[in-house]
Amino acid sequence: MVSPRSLFGACGTLALALGLAACIPDLDISGKPCPCAPGFYCDLDRCVPGEAPPDAGQDAGPAVHDSGTETEDAGRPDAGPPEGRIRVRDLRADWQTPNSIHWSWSTEGMEDLEDDFDTLVLVIAESEEDLASETGTARRIDEEERPSLGLWTRLRTCGDNDRVLSVYTDRHTPDTRYFAQLIAIDRRGHRSRSNVAPATTTPAPIGEVVLFSDARPRGYPLPGEIVLSSEAPYRTTNHLLYEHASCPPPSPECPQPPGFCYENIRWQDMRAGALPISGGSFGLAYLEMAVAFEAGEASTWSNIGLHLREGTSFEVWKIEPFVLRAGTTYDLIQVPLHALTRSDMSLEFEHLSTRELDGFRVGGFLSAGARVRVDEVAIRW
Repeated sequence: MVSPRSLFGACGTLALALGLAACIPDLDISGKPCPCAPGFYCDLDRCVPGEAPPDAGQDAGPAVHDSGTETEDAGRPDAGPPEGRIRVRDLRADWQTPNSIHWSWSTEGMEDLEDDFDTLVLVIAESEEDLASETGTARRIDEEERPSLGLWTRLRTCGDNDRVLSVYTDRHTPDTRYFAQLIAIDRRGHRSRSNVAPATTTPAPIGEVVLFSDARPRGYPLPGEIVLSSEAPYRTTNHLLYEHASCPPPSPECPQPPGFCYENIRWQDMRAGALPISGGSFGLAYLEMAVAFEAGEASTWSNIGLHLREGTSFEVWKIEPFVLRAGTTYDLIQVPLHALTRSDMSLEFEHLSTRELDGFRVGGFLSAGARVRVDEVAIRW
């Protein structure tokens, strides 16, 4: 196969020999992976026509791959910009449900590079070919969809900032193989890429226990202002609505974002009995709820979970940190039961066999006037 570089060189030789003013081969390399032919430059790892911006390809040093060796063609006009200073490694899928995947990664040795960080982009596709070309089934997930991807750290509830090393993605197809790659972008616009990580969503559920759908559940809500409303349900007629009036004065012992405070929207004392699933089905079981979080901005430290009861003992099993998108539309959140934790202990089937379902919760940072709607809460498997 003749390379674009060879064709352009041959064309130039022919033009000189024949005295032609110009000779342009009929090639379309726009959007092709870098490196690029003359007349094109590398942008977002793809070739685009024109001249490169003045700062393209400038950096403190040569491009470095994960192996730690200098790139062989660093400094060549068509080598593309250097690799970004922020480098992500060990991308992996922690867990899956029929419609969601939870991804984690590491940034070993990057602890002191916060000032160099700009954003992260996760690319997901149903084939490695679509992933590499970012075409077909490929989908780019950035900070507009998952706000935590634009953060180096997020404020914990009453604690220090937490490094962003995971992200939850949704709206996937059940029983489908996916491939993902994380792109880290630094302040100069230079990029580095993680490994390619596979994940397969679980099959569509065949069993369920509904905790809330339309009628007011047994038990009581906290805060007490949670009401049954027909204003904007996710499905059927009613949903649960909480309107957050105001935040108390901030406490030095428990820092909060300015104008925000943390609230758990929960339903307690349901006494719904034991979960009727077998040990073999436990690995596929997940908590699902539809949540609309009208809070002005996303809560990048949130939680979602279940309440269990053993006799007079009340337990909260949850996953955090979690990100609640801000907006008026519902998100269908799915979390495997085995991903819920309590005091650093993961929920196991043996816990369910001796406990009854007693409630559910979703929490996050809220501003005055925020509205949270919760609907269609169920455990499915």
